[in-house]
Amino acid sequence: YKKGMNMKHQIATLIIALMTCLSMGCNSAEMESNRHLKEGIQSYEKKIHDKATQSFQNALNRYSNNHQAYYYMALIDMDYHDYTAAIRRLNDAIGYESGWPHYYYQLALAHYGEAQQQQLTSETGHDFANYMECVRVLDKATNIDPYYAEAHLQKARCYIGLNDYLAAVSAYEKSIQSNPFLRDADGVTIHYKELGELYMSFGFYKEATKVLTNGILNNPDDGQLETAFAYIYMAMKDYQSALAHFEGAYKLLEKTTDSKLHTLSAMFGVGIANYELAKVDHAEGKLRESFDHYAAAQKWLTQYANLAVIQEEELRRAGALAKLMEIQEILKEENI
Repeated sequence: YKKGMNMKHQIATLIIALMTCLSMGCNSAEMESNRHLKEGIQSYEKKIHDKATQSFQNALNRYSNNHQAYYYMALIDMDYHDYTAAIRRLNDAIGYESGWPHYYYQLALAHYGEAQQQQLTSETGHDFANYMECVRVLDKATNIDPYYAEAHLQKARCYIGLNDYLAAVSAYEKSIQSNPFLRDADGVTIHYKELGELYMSFGFYKEATKVLTNGILNNPDDGQLETAFAYIYMAMKDYQSALAHFEGAYKLLEKTTDSKLHTLSAMFGVGIANYELAKVDHAEGKLRESFDHYAAAQKWLTQYANLAVIQEEELRRAGALAKLMEIQEILKEENI
């Protein structure tokens, strides 16, 4: 009996020793994996993607459960707009760690990016499925963190892709409630701006005005909100109020932004509001006032056209150039 007990004790000791050894071995592999992960993150932050990818792959070779390595490799895929690969890697990351809401957020961004690509290539139906998946994934993110403002914002965009505008409004409102000071990379309080523009696109000017007024009260330094507010007045044909807000927005943006490119929308607005006021004055026989507004429109639209040489401004720049030609012809006819 004593011998049997000793044997059992020896076996138990051996099992414990093996488990400890295995545990230490796994910890060693995990530590080595995390070292590669750290190196990869440093390379990724320096935008050295090839080196970062190799480090992340080394991390996975050492410890295949390293969910952060999958996550960062997905971010690199996103940088190259390879959304299919990003979706696969993010699902791998979530498979090993399902409690991190930003994993779901990035997965939703990947589905959204793929949906946008499919719309451009007219892959009918596939974009709808990706927008649906985008919403489903973001539901998981907001279930973990109900105040995840970025997730609610992205959910609103996915609902717009599905043409579910009431749900989009609700998601925008939840984003605002979660963080009324949320800014995008350009410093714009983006949820207020997008919700205001959504209301305006359907002619709900009262609702748009309310949203943007609240946005400006919470973020008085945001010139882009002031610009969006001015466009509501343009839509309502209150050109004098629009001009005042465009000018205020331009002055604010000049103080708060480092790049003239961020002032383009307000700059165009000042020009186009002056153009519309000139037409109104001309129709009412106020020729002096009309000339002053045409001259101002010419100045601002020329300034805008000279700066707006980026792809995002291509259509609006074409409109500005057409208006400049029209102004030139009018002034020529009036012998001014």
